Amino acid sequence: MKELSSHILDLIANSTEAGASLVSLSIEESKAKDLFCITIEDNGCGMSKEKLLVATDCCSTRRQERHFGLGLALAKQSAERCEGSLTIESIENKGTKVKWSCRYSHIDRQPLGNMAQVVAIAVSNPDLRLIYRHSTDYGSFLFDSLEQMQKLNLVPPLTSRELMAIRRETEQNLAQIGAETY
Repeated sequence: MKELSSHILDLIANSTEAGASLVSLSIEESKAKDLFCITIEDNGCGMSKEKLLVATDCCSTRRQERHFGLGLALAKQSAERCEGSLTIESIENKGTKVKWSCRYSHIDRQPLGNMAQVVAIAVSNPDLRLIYRHSTDYGSFLFDSLEQMQKLNLVPPLTSRELMAIRRETEQNLAQIGAETY
């Protein structure tokens, strides 16, 4: 995966496949602290202790259509390559929390990518509430899909025009706080 947004989208897909109706995504990017941190927390089915032990193993997956899963393994490799780490906390029948962090300035850190597109894709799922917080040294931005839908009087499923409007607004808000963009 060339961009961190691809990892994020993959982890959100994992959450929805695990039955999550709520995904909380938090990104902290700080040049001052030399920190880049992504946290994704969901209310899905969670993992047993046994599954948690092999969650970042590329030969382990819940999927039936293929017998290997690369998302968490690639995310872990990406973090470690940049002097960072990936941690997973999970409670069966409660949910999962994945935290990916590394040095902001590390030469091997992938660019963040198009987070406005990730928001639009996530919001296109009518059964998912996305709460997205993004902070930089210059400010912070909060997006809550439920609040956004109520504010704009939208009813799922959203049209492509409505999704584009959400994407544009997200791009503008991220630009205002100096967030890394694609």
